[in-house]
Amino acid sequence: MKFGNLEIWKFGNNYSTGNNRTNNSQLPNFPISQFPNFPISNCSTWNNGDCFLTHTTKQTHAIIRDNLHNSALYGGDITGTGARYCPSLEDKVVKFPDRDSHHVFIEPESADPALNLAYPNGLSCSLPEDVQIAMVRSVPGLEKAEISSYAYAIEYDFYDARDLFPSLESKLVPGLFLAGQVNGTTGYEEAAAQGFVAGVNAVRKTRQMSPFILSRNEAYIGVMIDDLVTKGTNEPYRMFTSRAERRLLLSQNSARFRLLPHAGEIGVIDPEYAAETESFISVMEKEIRRLDTERVRGQPLSALLGDPDTKYASLPGALTLPSDLADEIEYRIRYRGYIVHEERQAAELLRQERTKIPASLDYATLTTLRHEAREKLTRIRPDNIGMASRIPGITPADIAILAVAVKKANQLA
Repeated sequence: MKFGNLEIWKFGNNYSTGNNRTNNSQLPNFPISQFPNFPISNCSTWNNGDCFLTHTTKQTHAIIRDNLHNSALYGGDITGTGARYCPSLEDKVVKFPDRDSHHVFIEPESADPALNLAYPNGLSCSLPEDVQIAMVRSVPGLEKAEISSYAYAIEYDFYDARDLFPSLESKLVPGLFLAGQVNGTTGYEEAAAQGFVAGVNAVRKTRQMSPFILSRNEAYIGVMIDDLVTKGTNEPYRMFTSRAERRLLLSQNSARFRLLPHAGEIGVIDPEYAAETESFISVMEKEIRRLDTERVRGQPLSALLGDPDTKYASLPGALTLPSDLADEIEYRIRYRGYIVHEERQAAELLRQERTKIPASLDYATLTTLRHEAREKLTRIRPDNIGMASRIPGITPADIAILAVAVKKANQLA
């Protein structure tokens, strides 16, 4: 049985050092307390450590150049395509020979201070252990560092995600769900997001429930999975905000509000947190209506928020609200014109996504479609018109023809 298309990629990982053996006193400090909490339940437990900035040195680079022949990535042991956006330190030294240093962020490894570990972000490599020790200790602040787990590189097969449904279930092997690097992604968050979606959908399938699918307009998870299953990828995929067409609808402050219905549906939200979120939504809507109605010097209070230096708390009648809620009110008013425009476009996309394509549709019989379109639609077999429209090489004219064929097929069903 043919399972699917496999290719080979490579991946390098970083390591951890003992935090009590780092000298941070002379390094620029980035206290976590200076960054506002993300509006995510229980995230405050992470506010117990600082980040520090250091850098590699000429000595660091010399150690790497002298040992490139021992590197798994440069010595010939690994030949797959590497990640574009998280290069190893060997890559940076080789590709940017004019640079004498590269940033290294020393980050707390865990919320548990008893573990006492630091993560030197920027030192990922595939060098032997003795070389790693010398390399790490050549970095200011890490002269006495002890390595608790060493960096490494792996080469792995990945599965062409175009053979998956948006639920991350295989089109070829019913009941098999795939998530993480095996789908062609790189990065912890990308893998975790896919694992969550695949896990939820595996359970829902056993209960004969409809798949849990987030759209591109609801979450970056939706953007990532849609990219993978419709376009595939020719290099390790990372999620960037720039991949989303409706970024104004996906701000970090709005996550708890826009994803509340989904969280409730699949039962992953605390009832108290859900009730608090619903009350916040009510307060927000009432306050925006009040700011649109009440006037000062002939203009609505909401107009004053057009000035980026004006804060909600400075307006007459402002309530005492959590900072993230006040920020969301400012955001929704300040960018309202753009948000309304994006919501209209999102509504059109939703209409297209609600037009399901029958699984039995034979694209080869649609002779009015271009040959390329028939070939790509047969290869990917999109779930709906919206998904079909995002397949590379599919034109608006193809979608118009497909929409007529789908309508006829649905009428005959």
